[in-house]
Amino acid sequence: MKLARTAALMLVLVVVVTLIGGCGGDGDDKSKSATATQSASPSDRADDEVKLTLVAESTKFDKTTLETPAGKDVALTMENKDSVEHTFSLYQSADSNDLLAGGEKFSGPRFLTYQFQAPETPGTYQFRCDIHPSAMNGDFIVK
Repeated sequence: MKLARTAALMLVLVVVVTLIGGCGGDGDDKSKSATATQSASPSDRADDEVKLTLVAESTKFDKTTLETPAGKDVALTMENKDSVEHTFSLYQSADSNDLLAGGEKFSGPRFLTYQFQAPETPGTYQFRCDIHPSAMNGDFIVK
């Protein structure tokens, strides 16, 4: 009986050690994650995406200038810390009413990510909150 119990205990130990060894890792095996990352085309697009942030608080933006390369995909995450509605809206110029990107209104506190493509033509464009355009605006520089 003692021999059967010892054999069963040894089998359980082998299974446990095998499971622990298979699940763990010291994090030095970089080839697995690199291969997975290199072969996935959606992640290639994510690498090309420009990530910008903008905060609306007390009816002001935290930045008056945003920059991006021409023609790149942009993910602009705006945090609205106010309880009132704000927008991120991109225009050709300060006096233009032809919306190039953005425009969705949302009240806070909340985050919203605007996805768009930067203009192909380098230059200085205008961003603003359509609800508070004189208090919340800035330059969107495309290089």
